[in-house]
Amino acid sequence: MRYLLHDVFIEKADCCPESTAIVLEDGSQYSYLDLYTYSNKYGNLLLSLNDDIKRNPYVGILSTVHYDSIACVLGTLMVGGVYVPLDEYSPIERLLHIVKNTRMDTIAVDSNLYHYFSPLFLDTNIKRIILLNDDVPIDDNVNIINHSVVQNESSYKIPLYNQVSDDLAYILHSSGSTGVPKGIMLSHRNARTFVDWMKKEFGIR
Repeated sequence: MRYLLHDVFIEKADCCPESTAIVLEDGSQYSYLDLYTYSNKYGNLLLSLNDDIKRNPYVGILSTVHYDSIACVLGTLMVGGVYVPLDEYSPIERLLHIVKNTRMDTIAVDSNLYHYFSPLFLDTNIKRIILLNDDVPIDDNVNIINHSVVQNESSYKIPLYNQVSDDLAYILHSSGSTGVPKGIMLSHRNARTFVDWMKKEFGIR
């Protein structure tokens, strides 16, 4: 049965494209059409970088919450990927453990966080680093995908992939009783059930 986290978003973008999807703290607003178009760019970029995303579906998101990070999360889900939030307040050693634990090979990062977390990107698992906002001067790192590449990517509508509700949507990491991050796997069914309950419980329209 198809009961996926991002399907609700796609349905909204189809039926009400001009409705407001995001309002940022600075007051800027983006419609569902804006966000859907931009999410397709991230999804198409991920497909162009990895022709077998099911083999290693994990995409780390090292970012605050903003237009690009939300679009990257949605683009990841739309192509069958699994996103892994990486807390920007965590020590690098903790994030390294998460990278090694999941064996993720792609991280999307806010440009202003890139240099501080550069030791993280030296891990041999990491093959691709996507900058979520401005381009930054880089040290000839061939793994870097500047934000201008994302902006120039195709916004072609990503087809509905053969996904099921028990597929993974994202992995959260707790502190763990030993201090070592422990991965908590959430399926699309888990996430949708929670979202649908919240919508009903609090009358969210």
